[in-house]
Amino acid sequence: MLASQVNLDHRLAELRQIGAELRDTQAARGTDGSTRSIVAALRSLLGWAPATRSVRASAH
Repeated sequence: MLASQVNLDHRLAELRQIGAELRDTQAARGTDGSTRSIVAALRSLLGWAPATRSVRASAH
């Protein structure tokens, strides 16, 4: 159980770092900080398959 908690804490720290790097990169580019690009980066990092429907289509 302790190992699981340590692994989870480590993964969360990595995700926080990636989020900070994405914000910095987007700020340097002058972009609006699109949620879609953050989700795409997380999917890429975690190996999740992209959704079959677009984000906008699922919101309606």
